[in-house]
Amino acid sequence: MPIAASPIQASAVSVRSVSRTFRSGSGVRHALRDVSIEIAPGEMVALIGPSGSGKSTLLRSLAGLLTTDAGGTITVGGRTVQADGRLASDVRAIRSGIGVVFQQFNLAERLPVVTNVCVGMVSRIPAWRVVAGRFTPAERFAALQALDRVGILEQAWQRSGTLSGGQQQRAAIARALVQRPGLILGDEPIASLDPGSCRLVMEAFARINREDGATVVVSLHQIDWAMRFCRRVIALRAGRLVYDGPTAGLDAATLRSVYGGEFHAAGGDDATALRPAVPAELPEPELVAAT
Repeated sequence: MPIAASPIQASAVSVRSVSRTFRSGSGVRHALRDVSIEIAPGEMVALIGPSGSGKSTLLRSLAGLLTTDAGGTITVGGRTVQADGRLASDVRAIRSGIGVVFQQFNLAERLPVVTNVCVGMVSRIPAWRVVAGRFTPAERFAALQALDRVGILEQAWQRSGTLSGGQQQRAAIARALVQRPGLILGDEPIASLDPGSCRLVMEAFARINREDGATVVVSLHQIDWAMRFCRRVIALRAGRLVYDGPTAGLDAATLRSVYGGEFHAAGGDDATALRPAVPAELPEPELVAAT
């Protein structure tokens, strides 16, 4: 049974003229360069690009975990996450409706899986109860529901450290799910997983997108998974937006403009080999009207 989503579910993502510069003793690096995108409610979007292209910087900026340079604006659900280089005063409240799944699972390995999932409710319950592991039966039931939805209910009472990598990542998705997020951000969530686990994790994201109407943005190195599960792709290269459109529009020339020699070494001119059909069990999602 789907978990009721937060009001942010019916919102879009808007990124306008966002840049991010990192300065160090070795010089200046432009992680993002004047990026502007609009993501409609209920979309599932793949964010692609070579390492260092700015994917993680963009996702962390969307979640309000990283500030951008002055001059840009990021809004989620019509609420300003940050503007002109400053986070909004109510950014913590906005984050409560944004679930983030990282490449690293960030689970407390000694704790049961269900307890790790309950931690996702920290925005709705007193912090002392989270620290003490004092969760109500209703809260634990919600966590078990989330684990059931990602297919690892049987592992609910195992120590998290005993799970496989794919299972731990699905536990991390369940933890994000109990937030009742309207927006889910996946920061290279399948980068370290085997193909079978990749499929299960991507299916979990797609199911949440389809059943809950949540907007999903997931960064991926694997082009075939992006094409299989997402109907829209946003591509970055050296911090710049170089493609924003349907996955069907990706061809060898476009991918080479994104990856350059990296794509040539991996796939040459045969882009068709990287374009598996969208599974029949993933129908076109209905876009949720903004409220």
